[in-house]
Amino acid sequence: SSAVLAADYAIAARLGRFLLIGKQALSQLLAPRLGAFFGQKDKFAAAAEFKIVRTVGAAFAIFGAIGVLLFGEWVTGWFCDTCYNAYPVLLILSAAFIMNTAFGSAEDYMTMAGHAGWNLALSTISTAVMIILCLILIPKMGGEGAGLAVLSAFVVRGVSMIVAIRKLDGIV
Repeated sequence: SSAVLAADYAIAARLGRFLLIGKQALSQLLAPRLGAFFGQKDKFAAAAEFKIVRTVGAAFAIFGAIGVLLFGEWVTGWFCDTCYNAYPVLLILSAAFIMNTAFGSAEDYMTMAGHAGWNLALSTISTAVMIILCLILIPKMGGEGAGLAVLSAFVVRGVSMIVAIRKLDGIV
């Protein structure tokens, strides 16, 4: 891809990562608390804690995405005069990061619940989905294709982890 396309994607990806701040900060609290609940064999308390943190993280991401909608085009213009395509990519990546937070820190839950192997397998599958979609979509759509590949991978990962948690632990 061209240098301009790479710059557009890089700017959008870095700005979009701000939407994950809530989830990442709360994950630092969630993982040890989940470990304590699982140590006490209380998976229902762990699930309740997970749902609270997921909701708060998603709220942060949604409010951040509103900021992206309102100010994203203006902010992406700060970085270069030719980065006209960073904003559409940022919008797609914002949807990806909202999906990532909407599924919560399922990877923390899976690891603390003793399902690290499942966590690795499902993350590997979602990474493969992203790589395949990047190979298909980037030549056709550019940065937007890369954003769609990331969005799709997050959805595949989130859905598969939530299904696995339900099957393995009986937690919805």
